[in-house]
Amino acid sequence: MYSTKTATTNNNEFNDSYMPVGINDNVTLKEVNVNKSPQGKDYLEFVFQNEEGKTASFTEWKNEKNT
Repeated sequence: MYSTKTATTNNNEFNDSYMPVGINDNVTLKEVNVNKSPQGKDYLEFVFQNEEGKTASFTEWKNEKNT
């Protein structure tokens, strides 16, 4: 069971590589990938990067219903 008394948080040790949620300034398009999911569905992955090197990705699935 989780206990808040024994839990410790040290924000200095936490180093993530993802941009914060919301509108971010000075972001560039880093790469675009065409991939296939484990279920065999095609999708595009757009990866954006900010000045600090943090990234955010956006996926767009292939429209299979109205092809």
